[in-house]
Amino acid sequence: MRSLISKRPHPPGKVAASASLPALLAPVALFLCLDACNKSQPVTPPNSSTTSDRELPSKTAGAGPPKQSPSEHGAVKAEFRNVMFHLTPAAAAHLEGVKGELWPAGKYDMPVFDEKTSFELHVANGTVSIAPDALATVMNEYVFARHDAPMKDISIKINGDRLVIKGKLHSKGDLPFETGGELGVNADGRLRLHSEKVKALHVPVKKVMSLIGIELSNVINTSKIPGMDIDKNDLLLDLGKLLPPPHIRGKIASARLGRNGITVVYGEAGSSPSTAGRARGDGATASGRAKRDSANGVGGKSALDAGGEAYDAPAGNYMVFRGNRVRFGKLTMENTDLTVIDLDPGDPLDWDQDSYQDQLVGGYSKSTDRFGLRAYVRDFGKLPKSSKRAKPARMQNEAH
Repeated sequence: MRSLISKRPHPPGKVAASASLPALLAPVALFLCLDACNKSQPVTPPNSSTTSDRELPSKTAGAGPPKQSPSEHGAVKAEFRNVMFHLTPAAAAHLEGVKGELWPAGKYDMPVFDEKTSFELHVANGTVSIAPDALATVMNEYVFARHDAPMKDISIKINGDRLVIKGKLHSKGDLPFETGGELGVNADGRLRLHSEKVKALHVPVKKVMSLIGIELSNVINTSKIPGMDIDKNDLLLDLGKLLPPPHIRGKIASARLGRNGITVVYGEAGSSPSTAGRARGDGATASGRAKRDSANGVGGKSALDAGGEAYDAPAGNYMVFRGNRVRFGKLTMENTDLTVIDLDPGDPLDWDQDSYQDQLVGGYSKSTDRFGLRAYVRDFGKLPKSSKRAKPARMQNEAH
């Protein structure tokens, strides 16, 4: 180690330029190297059973809908337009225009609105976006909420066409780290953050790590984080498992970074025609586009149907559920015909599943001549504080 540092004397308070960089990087590189070596595993041939066993779950879990017939397990057709769907009380994803189905999950034979783990949203096509701050909140309050989580104090920002993630390596004595790069879609449908830089203690260390044979996967252990994996120096995210319930699953066609949002497009054809303008990525914020579109909301024929009949979708912001059964409160709806409509179409429908009863009570409902239900609800953010009964998202160690 001494050979890396110049032995020539220097004036007090000054260090030779040739020595400064190794002097800074050596302790960090040595720390990472020793830690990686302590956790190193015997090298396994590429065609071994260990490698294939490790890859198989990652490629099949959450990348797309399970291969089972939805009609056999009570799937309910669903459509969302301009909905801010809360993942936690403080963070929401923007369902700009989404069509798919609610699938019963676990022990449940129908979606139960009072229990978020009772169903999953399987997206056929549509566009979902989330602000960097909201995603960071989900990471801190849900994904890395466990006491033994490898990372904490996550912050996320968009810098041009790069996604930058900062935080602390909790398992390494809260060592500050930073990684950033391009966001794309992996062959198996997961999001891939191609790391172009890695910093530790605010010092670039990726080149040093490469020289001594260390990769990001040697430093960060994601084995206890469902939906997250590391491939060499790239971060892989399976949104169908990573985000809090109700889980959102589907085939991801593309992903992109906007000026202030991360946008994911599901389905072969991307978003529906009504959201095609938003899917072009015009640089506007997700909330800004949502407010503009809801103000111009015009109803139209929906792809959903009941009994083979198309119907006119409501103007503004809404959620539509059709067919099979759903349960909410004391009511069970057969051959479901339920539409949830925003009382204030001037901004997105702000929906929190944990507080849906308060949102229903804050509005009113009407029955149709075919025994359907139209519920006009108040936005979650506009409820009186005393009526907000939102529960925090379950931590990973409780939900798994």
